[in-house]
Amino acid sequence: MIVMCFDLSSACIGITFAEIKAKKLTYIQTLAVIPESPSAKELGYTTKQPKAIFYNGDKFKALLKDGEYFISKQEAKKRVANFKNSTHRELLRDIGKQCGFYLEGVKPDIIAIEKNKAFNGVLTTKLLGEIAGGIYFYTGMRDLPLHDFDVSTVRSNIRKTIPTFKRYTNELHQTALDTKWEIYCRLRSYFEKNHPGLLDFSDMTMDESDSLAVFYHLYESVLKTELA
Repeated sequence: MIVMCFDLSSACIGITFAEIKAKKLTYIQTLAVIPESPSAKELGYTTKQPKAIFYNGDKFKALLKDGEYFISKQEAKKRVANFKNSTHRELLRDIGKQCGFYLEGVKPDIIAIEKNKAFNGVLTTKLLGEIAGGIYFYTGMRDLPLHDFDVSTVRSNIRKTIPTFKRYTNELHQTALDTKWEIYCRLRSYFEKNHPGLLDFSDMTMDESDSLAVFYHLYESVLKTELA
């Protein structure tokens, strides 16, 4: 059985791959997918992002082309809106391209994701919903089982089933001071004790750790029972 788990983010998507043979975890690896969106310069403007300009005593953000020194506020708003729509679309396309590459290469038998939640940023919430929609579409097209878990449920289960753990220190010399780092420490302690040498934690990002948390919850709460 090949398992693939996702932690969705607009900046970095964590993915965990795992293989289970004869009811035993035989392979597991994580990676980070970092999406790229085009800058305004790549779209023909003079700056990477909209910049503040002054015109007739008014200040607003605008994108200028070569040879332009000012444009109307109406034109500025139109260009900025088009730029946001273009970057959102291209960012989503890049995420689909990268995640699709791994989905088609790995061909998982089961997929799990962390449920989306609402953010203060509407565009971030929209983007994550669209990414999740693509994964739902893929599993439906391939007729694959898909599990989605609330982050609070995943973390609660990890705290319950990994009650004692080594408090590793990160580059900020923190020892499980925040939730993400605490969960990372619990997972690392568990895997190094129960599956030594199977997973490399040396360069693991927090997004990868979050996808590993999704896998752990799926494995402990669903797959062990199904495989028993």
